[in-house]
Amino acid sequence: MGGSILGNRVIRKEDPKFLTTGGEYVDDLLDEPLLKGAAHVTYVRSTVAHGRITGIDVSD
Repeated sequence: MGGSILGNRVIRKEDPKFLTTGGEYVDDLLDEPLLKGAAHVTYVRSTVAHGRITGIDVSD
């Protein structure tokens, strides 16, 4: 069985590429054809624990 990570240093795989300017950020991806015209996304948390969605207002 593996040891606990609590109290131990965790080495993240993605850190070196961002520290050496090799990582891609979301803003860098907006020029991709798949994301052309994408503006933003908004997450809205429910105030009801077990509700039912009856409609979504997407007007501005």
